[in-house]
Order: sequence, then structure tokens, then C-alpha cells
Amino acid sequence: MIVNLCIQNLILIEQADIAFGPGLNIITGETGSGKSSLLSAIRLLLGAKADPNQIRCNSPLAVIEAEFIPSEPLDWLTEEEIVIPCSGSVSIRREIHRSGKNRCFFEEQQISLATLKKIMGTAIELVDQSSSLSLSLSDEQRKWLDAFGKLFFIVETFAKSFEEEKKLQATLDLLLIEQAKADLEQQKAEEDLTFIEEVNLQENEEEKLLQEHELLNHSQQLLEAATSAVSLLSESSKPLLFLLKKMAHSLEQVLRFDPRLIEPCESIKQSLIGLEEASFTLRSYADRLEADPARLAVIEARFFSIEKIKKRFGSLSEIKILKENLSKRLDYLSHLETLIAKTRFNLTSLREKNRLKAEEITQLRLKAAREFEKSVVEELRSLNLPHARFEIVVSSKETSAHGADRVSFHFTANPGYSPLPLEQCASGGELSRLLLAIKAVLADLDKNTCLIFDEIDSNVGGQTAAILGAKLRKLSEKRQTICITHFVQVARFAFHHFLVSKDEAITTIRKLSAPEQEMEFNRMLGQGKF
Repeated sequence: MIVNLCIQNLILIEQADIAFGPGLNIITGETGSGKSSLLSAIRLLLGAKADPNQIRCNSPLAVIEAEFIPSEPLDWLTEEEIVIPCSGSVSIRREIHRSGKNRCFFEEQQISLATLKKIMGTAIELVDQSSSLSLSLSDEQRKWLDAFGKLFFIVETFAKSFEEEKKLQATLDLLLIEQAKADLEQQKAEEDLTFIEEVNLQENEEEKLLQEHELLNHSQQLLEAATSAVSLLSESSKPLLFLLKKMAHSLEQVLRFDPRLIEPCESIKQSLIGLEEASFTLRSYADRLEADPARLAVIEARFFSIEKIKKRFGSLSEIKILKENLSKRLDYLSHLETLIAKTRFNLTSLREKNRLKAEEITQLRLKAAREFEKSVVEELRSLNLPHARFEIVVSSKETSAHGADRVSFHFTANPGYSPLPLEQCASGGELSRLLLAIKAVLADLDKNTCLIFDEIDSNVGGQTAAILGAKLRKLSEKRQTICITHFVQVARFAFHHFLVSKDEAITTIRKLSAPEQEMEFNRMLGQGKF
């Protein structure tokens, strides 16, 4: 239900604040007064494409804002990180900037145009000439039939199951494609895995091999350095260790004469210990060190293998991951036949389940169609179409997410004629009345959604207009209804009457008092000006 609609700087409207009430809200005004501007505002709220040319001249932007009571919970907005009020009415705003930019807001939080459409699609239903055209669309007819039969839940459940069937079919198709290529893929995977396992590259192996290669490659230099050091320390004609021992002994002999020599003596003795250990270590090192050309060749061959595998597969970490993936892939391919059989079985089972569910939906639609036909015909007769016949044809079609049915509304308003599909048979006025009849039948299904009719009474006579007015008022007892009309017969049924008028290219919209209503009725009848 719309509580308030505010329009600023849109086409002919400079400023309009409209407080709609429950029940039937009637909007009247002379041709060209700006009623189309009001409809443009509503269409923009519903997500219509914005045009900067709609902005009133000399204004930087147009603003359309509505306060409304949602017809259903908006909890899904929290998934988009939008905060929603705990209860009561909410506001939504759309700004159209002359630069071409437009912004949408929900409770002062910016939202996308798609979100705006989703929100307002549950708050407002606009019924105009394009709605009459949509009446002839099979999908719209199916939706109305499902709404009448309260089939949305079962159809939605079927749609999910049908989507699962499609996914299973797609999975099976991919598995069969994989199966066709499995032999070649398995052969290549086995070859790659065998090569990786044969090389058996180890953690930090390159670094260790490089160290060993350096050692072997310079073994002669290392041996010469070690033996030379050992010779100087202990094997030359005057070895350093002998000289140091002699020096330490000489100092020890004279320590009793001067204690100051104790410290240098001890230092020489400590050095002697260290050099003796170094001599022993160097001698052992030199004894073990030897050139090994065979080992050097092995290391170089190993380097070649490592470079080859790295060039083919990448770094060690990448090779490890590849090895794991190849093992998993080979395991998967070895079980591919079993997986295909299982998927095919699940698909067959689900397809049969969906076939039975689609048949159930068909039977429910056929049953709902008979009741819907009867209810709509009763409404049509009350709308001064006493000979009207309305039939719903449910025929078979290829199964989709909505079932296996094509729904087609057939109608005739004239006696002696068989009902035909809507696009072939009805005039604009008859279609308008049929649309009103359908909305009246479906009124209880969405009480909080506001119904807006744009001249639904076009192409009808005065007597029929009065009947339409009564029907609109009755409909508005269940759903807030807003109707733009040129007929006094319709306007007289208003709970709230608004006048659209234009003065010097500025459109104003205001609510009329009872006396002002009578003046407007006289104007509409050509008996005076408001």
C-alpha cells in the first residue's frame, strides 16, 4: 500500500505531495493537465529507464519518493547488507540527474536499480494498455492461473527439481565427453607421473648437490691448502707448534722473576692448544679428501635430470602439486565408468520424479482452470458483458521450469461466437474489462499490493463505466486501488479524489474536498470549469 508519493521537478510537475489512502483513490483532470507525468513517476519507481529530458527545465535533477507498506517481508535485503526497519512503512527514492546519472535509495541507503525493481515489483502493480497486451502472453496467463490455484509453491519446488535435472544432464554430458578422451588423458597422466616418480626430486636436493659439486670440483685446491697448513704447523723443518712449545717453556722458566709474564705465557699455551686441534682436524680432513671424477659425473647427470623435469613441470613445489593432482586424476579416471553409471541412474530417477510432478501440476492446473473460468465469467457478467465466455486451454508443451503446460486464455464477448485466443478476438474495452475481472478474482491473493489502473475504462460506454466504478470500489476494499479516469461514473465511487491541473506549464496535484468533488464532476460533465 502506498502511503505517500512525492514528486519533484519531473516533466510538468514542480512539486507534488500525494497522501494516498486505503480503498479507491481516483485521479482526474483535463487532457494535457499532466496525468502522464504522474504515471511517469510511478513507472520510474518501478524501475523504468530514466531520461534526463524528463527533468523539468532549469532543474538539476528530478526526485521521486514513495512511502509504502511492503506487501511481503523484505528480509532478503539483509543479504545485500541493507538495513531494514523492524516494522511499519518504508521509503524508497529515485533521483534522475541531468548528467544522465540516476541513483536509488531504500531508507537512505543506496541500492541498485535491479534491487529497486525487485522491491517495488511487490509493492505496486500498474495496469495500463501495455498490461492489456501482456494479458495475451502465455506466460502471464500461466502465472495468473497458478496464482488462482495457489500453485506457486508446488511449481517453485518443481522448478528447483527441474534445475537439478538440467544440472545432472549437463554433468552427464561432461562425463561422457571426458570418457571419450579418457584413454589419451590417462596415458599422458601415467607417463608424466612415471617420469616424476623416476626423477624423485627431493627437498633441498639441488642445494646439497651444488655443495658437493663445488667440493669435488675443487678437491685438489682444498687438499693442497690443508696439507700446506699441516706442514707449517707440525711437519716443516721448523714447525710452528714446536716453536710455540719452546717459547712457552722459556717463559715458564722465568715466571718466578716477573709475574707480569704469566698472562702472555698462558695466551701462547692456549693458542698452542687451538693450533694442535686445528692441525689434527686438517690432517684428518686431508686424509679423507680425494678427487672422485665418477661421483662428479653422477652429480652432473643428476643436475641434468633436475633441469629437465623443472623445464617440463616447473618448480619443486609445482611438481609436488602436479604429482598429487595426477594421482587424483588417475584415480578419478579409473572410477569414471562407475561415476557415469551412477549419474545416469540419478538422472533417470529424477527425470521420472519430475515427469510425475509435472503431470500432477497439469491436473492441478486443469482443476484450477475450470474454477478460474467460472469466477472470471461471473465478474464479466457483472461488468455488463452478459454473453461473455472465458475459457482456459491447458495444452502440452516441452517441459520447462514451470511444468509441461502451455496456458492460453480464450475469450469472446459476443453470443454465437466461439472463444478465441485473446490476441485474436477482443477489443480494447473488452480486454480492459477482462483484465479488471481477473484482478477482481485474484484480489485476495495479494492484499497489500497497490493496484494502479490507467484509464482502464477507456473504450467503454457511460453505463458500463458506472459498473466499472462499482467494481473498482469493491476491489479496493481488498487492495488499495488507484485509478486515473475521465468518467464521472467511475470517479463518484472514490474514497479519495485527487485533481491534476496545470497552470502556466506547472502541474499540481491535490486532494479534493466533497464540495470540490462536485465541482470537478460538473467539469467532467461539461457543465462548468473547476
